[in-house]
Amino acid sequence: MECWENWFQDFGPALQLYARQLTGSAADAEDAVQEAFASCVRTRPAADDPRAFLFTCVRNAVRQQHRSEQRRRTREQTVAADAEWFVRPEDSVQSDERVRRIEQAVAGLPETQREIVVLRIWGELTFPQIGRTLSISSNTAASRFRYAVERLRHVLEPEHEPVRTSRD
Repeated sequence: MECWENWFQDFGPALQLYARQLTGSAADAEDAVQEAFASCVRTRPAADDPRAFLFTCVRNAVRQQHRSEQRRRTREQTVAADAEWFVRPEDSVQSDERVRRIEQAVAGLPETQREIVVLRIWGELTFPQIGRTLSISSNTAASRFRYAVERLRHVLEPEHEPVRTSRD
């Protein structure tokens, strides 16, 4: 372990600067450097050139952060589009009947889905925040939310009258 501590002392500031240039954020840079060192410790490579190896690890960590962020944004945008038809507490223009129907539909959801709907729509939490709150993965939170939205749509969509033809 002493080797890693020395590498951190020797290369840490330069790695931090490099990561900051890639991310544009001090916090994200710290996360990337930490992930790079954690990855190195987990894999315990026999690096011929530890400096170059650590810079590669930082670059990979930053790229992973970017991919994760892009997936999160895409997931959030998809869910936001699904959630637009929900009633929020401040939407006083909604009819009392619609509010009552939505409350009943939400109450009819399984508890795991209902809790996520409330946290996402009324609590305005992101899926990573919901995941941390409920001790589940953000992907699990997102999929449970999607299932809840599908179920609510089915319950709340008005039933259409059958189309009558001239023969009816």
